[in-house]
Amino acid sequence: MKKTTVFIIAIILFSLKGIAQITKGNWMVGGSTSYTKSEYNQDNTPSIITITNSINLSPNVGYFFIDKLCIGTIYQYSSSISKIESGKRTYKSNNIGPFIRYYILKPEKVTNIFLETSYNFSTVKDNKNTILNSKLGVVYFLNSSIGFELALNYSINKYVYDSELISDSTSKNLLLGLGFQIHLEKE
Repeated sequence: MKKTTVFIIAIILFSLKGIAQITKGNWMVGGSTSYTKSEYNQDNTPSIITITNSINLSPNVGYFFIDKLCIGTIYQYSSSISKIESGKRTYKSNNIGPFIRYYILKPEKVTNIFLETSYNFSTVKDNKNTILNSKLGVVYFLNSSIGFELALNYSINKYVYDSELISDSTSKNLLLGLGFQIHLEKE
């Protein structure tokens, strides 16, 4: 019975035709998430392997100042757990900053392509973190308000420490992320 109900709801949602509200005066609220697993070997000691699992959550809110162009604020929460020979290390960061998103195809399209750039930053104690993120994605609108996204993200993360014990670092990441947006229509 549960499978049948889920199947019927899915058919109804995917059969709804919609025109996305990506026009001037509308709001966009939503977010995305991504997961990364990486393995790192130090050059001078190849026997030491670091395995890192990371999750990134990025809720946002934006406003369409002109058709297809949204500018807003994005909050980014990242959590990483690294396992190395001597134990494990946990790192968490909270970043906030502006984003700009542009939809390439016409607003009446059910599927659209978008480009997005954001700059996030945080300062916590002796740690300064900045993230420059660029995103190319495709969005499928279930109806005029709800869109599901699949995006390729490229980010440059820079960590600056006010401590001699920890060296500054920069990482570059390419990952695939999922998201959704709710487009609120103007009255």
